[in-house]
Amino acid sequence: MIKFYCNRLLFSTHNKKGGEKMKVGDVASLRTGLVLSRKQASVNDEKYINYKQLTLKSISSEGVIISEDIENFKSKEQLKEDYFTQKDDVVIRLSHPYTAVLIDETTKGILIPSHFVVVRCDKTKLNPGYLQWLINTDKVRNKISLSTSTNSLGTIRPAFFSDFEIDEISLYNQIKLAEINKLAKKELELLTELKEQKQKYFNALTNKIQKEMRKKK
Repeated sequence: MIKFYCNRLLFSTHNKKGGEKMKVGDVASLRTGLVLSRKQASVNDEKYINYKQLTLKSISSEGVIISEDIENFKSKEQLKEDYFTQKDDVVIRLSHPYTAVLIDETTKGILIPSHFVVVRCDKTKLNPGYLQWLINTDKVRNKISLSTSTNSLGTIRPAFFSDFEIDEISLYNQIKLAEINKLAKKELELLTELKEQKQKYFNALTNKIQKEMRKKK
């Protein structure tokens, strides 16, 4: 239902605007993450700096950072702030399934490796939450897959996202779409949590019944 509403809102706004497009690179700055091997401390280095580092595993297919899968990285020197996640960054995986995550207060300050591209939006023109939602739609993911069809590794060039054209809709409607997506994700998380709790309850209940049945024998 929420997915239908988002698509309907986007379609109606697109018609009113007359189908104008804008390139992401015109309303945001993009850069790839750090090539870790260039800065990694060797086993013989006595001095190094510890950083928290994103990994492919730490990005779920739903667009959430899994804190348990964030790894440590030992750097031989202090790294530039640009290589770390900042609030409202959109970090996109450059390999399948090309998931985009939106960075908030709880996930800022994490080192971004080179298998991700980070997009920093001009928030007067492009809402980060809207961009994240858009990248994670089936339509855009299919378009990315088509662009990598000749690449045996299935990786997408960072320049793809700079040249990527999106519907030029009002900032108000961008924010509205982003908020709807955020609510939908929260609802799905709660449903998943409820499902897990129910499963634990039923497992405990069946175990209790089985124990009582054994005692009666």
